[in-house]
Amino acid sequence: MLAAAWRPGRRLVDAFADTIQAVFAESPLVFLQPRCNEVARAAAPLHRRAIEGVALVDAALGERGRALEAAGFAEQVKVRVGSPLSFVHAGEHGPRRRLEPGFDARAIAATIEASPLCASSSALLRPIVQDTLLPAIAYVAGPAELAYLAQTAVLYPIFDARPSLAVPRLHARLIDTKTRGLLHALGLAAADAEKSRAELLGGTVPNTEIDALRDDALARLDALAAARPALARAAERTRATIATALERFSTAAQRERAERDAVRAARVDKLQTALCPFGVPQERSVGLAGFAARSGLVALGRALVDAAARTSPGKIEEISL
Repeated sequence: MLAAAWRPGRRLVDAFADTIQAVFAESPLVFLQPRCNEVARAAAPLHRRAIEGVALVDAALGERGRALEAAGFAEQVKVRVGSPLSFVHAGEHGPRRRLEPGFDARAIAATIEASPLCASSSALLRPIVQDTLLPAIAYVAGPAELAYLAQTAVLYPIFDARPSLAVPRLHARLIDTKTRGLLHALGLAAADAEKSRAELLGGTVPNTEIDALRDDALARLDALAAARPALARAAERTRATIATALERFSTAAQRERAERDAVRAARVDKLQTALCPFGVPQERSVGLAGFAARSGLVALGRALVDAAARTSPGKIEEISL
């Protein structure tokens, strides 16, 4: 399926659309290409309003940013005061550039009027364009989208738009048989994979039992020698023998511990690669293809839909494959 879509010379957007269409082959989807004349003309009034009303937009975003900060949240998208939420392109298909403070709003608006494809949306304007052109009941969003929707909420009245209801998307961990075996061998839960490697390994544990055994034996020997001076020389030789024997035992114990720790370290590394690769949640770094190839696309899709139906906001569903 992927080989059919991702061929040399294909545009990224076309290959992606073909892939998603193949995934939902039994329920065909409609795809919208925003970089076409019809969509650009429909979005042009929003770009003109963003450019001509930059001061009003800045004030609303500034007030919202202070409110988010006071509530303990950070702005997802940095606001550039004096710079509108629309980009302009050098020609209809040229690279985009940001308008810096002091730009000629009237001239830019005239350019967009003549050639709507010369404008495109920033992250904060995109939801407003989307809800204006494609009014929807709900928008299923991930953490990043939810964060910048918290910023854009105050902009909808400025653009005479109505926002869709924001619904958190499914958060899930896909756990195959091998990963489940690693969790069992390590005595860990799937959520533990998000902890640091050092925390999961527990650090180096000293041989306290052996040290205590040695100290106790030598203390008893010294007490016996002190009480019976005639045994002082024998006690000295015994002390050396005990120290040497326990040193050998300690070395063997350290070797056994190192081997045991190496096995655990290898298992921890495999577990974190599977469930928290590169230190980020699995869902943000691992693609669908590997799981679909092993479990089957239909079976995987059903498992995801079932998990989405039973999940609650903020909860991470564990899906066994």
